[in-house]
Amino acid sequence: MDKEIWAVVCGAIRDELEFKLIVNELTIMRKENYISGIVISTWEDELIHFPGLKKNLLENDIKIIEQKPLENIVSIANTTSLNYFRQAYQFQAALDILPDNCFVLKARTDRALKHLRLIKPYLLKDSQLISKSKEAKLVSGEEVPIFHYPMTVINVRTNRLFNFSDFVFFGYIDDMRKIINFDISELFLGRDLVANTQWFIYPFLKEFPVIKDYFKLINFRPLISGMKDTIEKFDDRNRLDVFPHFFYRVYVTYLRIIKKYFRIVSMENTLDFNKQEQEVYHFTDLFIENKPLGVAYTAIGTVLLSDSVIENFLNINKIGIERLDISYKKILETPKCSYSVTQQELNELKLFRADNNWFTFKNWLRMNACKNKLEKQSSEYSKNILDYYFSELTESENMNLLNDLKQADSVDRYLFNYWIKHDEIGSDAAIQMVFPLARTRNQEAILILTRISRMGKLSNSVDWTNLKYLVDVTYDVQRQRGAINIKTCLLKLNHILEEYDNNNFLTIYENSFFREILFRYLESNEFKAIFDNNLSKEQLSDYLYTLSSHYKDKGRSTRALRLLELATEIEFSKQAFERLQQYYHENKLKNNEQLIFRTLTLFV
Repeated sequence: MDKEIWAVVCGAIRDELEFKLIVNELTIMRKENYISGIVISTWEDELIHFPGLKKNLLENDIKIIEQKPLENIVSIANTTSLNYFRQAYQFQAALDILPDNCFVLKARTDRALKHLRLIKPYLLKDSQLISKSKEAKLVSGEEVPIFHYPMTVINVRTNRLFNFSDFVFFGYIDDMRKIINFDISELFLGRDLVANTQWFIYPFLKEFPVIKDYFKLINFRPLISGMKDTIEKFDDRNRLDVFPHFFYRVYVTYLRIIKKYFRIVSMENTLDFNKQEQEVYHFTDLFIENKPLGVAYTAIGTVLLSDSVIENFLNINKIGIERLDISYKKILETPKCSYSVTQQELNELKLFRADNNWFTFKNWLRMNACKNKLEKQSSEYSKNILDYYFSELTESENMNLLNDLKQADSVDRYLFNYWIKHDEIGSDAAIQMVFPLARTRNQEAILILTRISRMGKLSNSVDWTNLKYLVDVTYDVQRQRGAINIKTCLLKLNHILEEYDNNNFLTIYENSFFREILFRYLESNEFKAIFDNNLSKEQLSDYLYTLSSHYKDKGRSTRALRLLELATEIEFSKQAFERLQQYYHENKLKNNEQLIFRTLTLFV
């Protein structure tokens, strides 16, 4: 097929010369029509450290994307995924502007030169849709659509599954978008992932449960040398203990995925292919040095050196007859083997860890992740779960309320309304019945609680701290939304006034929130008069009452009401709330009247 290919180089520029050599190689490939264009995706101000470099790139018609560093956008720390996130964020920015249906040659700003030369011959090879590949369907065993076209990669390894080279890789743009993720591995898997692995693994973690289980259960780092050393220690491999069933499923699934979804850049110059055709393959060869078979041991995992190596390991006729081979071939004959780890397999892994002749170390199995599968639970109650008691209610009232709550659409709203309507119960019950709705930032519930707190009836320090948090958050959110109203101001006002008693009241004028609330409802000359005269608490409430009457006489009823509400909350006496209740009653403000009535019942 004819295809348009774009090169994308991502990363910080660590070494100017190495970066220039990589870009130079790409400009040669562009001149030779291997690629259509080049995009450099890096951080803002990265290029200014290299005089003339940006100008040189632009003069060579190279597109430059410069973004703010990731740490300037979000706060992410203490995760090994961070290094990958930086690269993926830059790569994503480039993919967003590339032409539709193109292919992408992704490279790093460092250590990519050799890999560009290795991958170059693969760029113009015909790319066949995976869905149309009969061979891929036969080998895969399971039809899970992941990529449209095989992705070309370098250094496919065992043990560290999907730990391919991230210096250079090549694939279809829609497939490249699928490998980009911003999942924190410590949360998704309960473990770290290096960038090389996170680049390629996530589509397969989510579609092949056995692969996800491998990463959750297996600490593969000690297995790399441990498996090799143990295998090479035995002249007769039939003396080796057979591996747990889980491992065979992992590797059959992994090799099938590689066969179907990836194309390996071959290292044929290191192989003796004539000998390779004559040899028998053993399961243990996946973990040792055997270059004639196409496997090369490295400290970070055994490398499978070509596509033909994958084919041979999946060809049941090429697999030997050692004890481990027999178990491996049984899984090869199974069409579908990517299901999640079973309880029997978990038990087998634990037993193998405890007693086998493979390894002296035991930390290859992550025991904290070996959680037993749940079984069906008993349908009978051994103890009443609704063992809950509300303060100030009789046993009968408590039982009736719990039964009503079973049918309630909204438990927090039902409890709040119950408390409002039952004036015989007071502040102790309010902690249980009003707080749930307050936690949703309901202003009426928070306002009631701030009044209870000002009365000194919120004695629990935890409750007081929680209320303070709710007041601060609610006020800040309403301010950000431009939605502050009188209830927002009153609940914040109560919170402020609680901190200023009569002895230090005058210092309240230094509080920016107090000033902000007053300024919202006063004319500038009225606001100035308060601060010029340093009014006491009693003088301030009297002044606001006077202003309220003034505006009521002028027909400005809304302004009059707001000043009356502020004055009442500042005075905070039974008589003040009775006056406000009368106003609400006369003006048929039933909801506000009910809240005031309920407040009055607390003045005892």
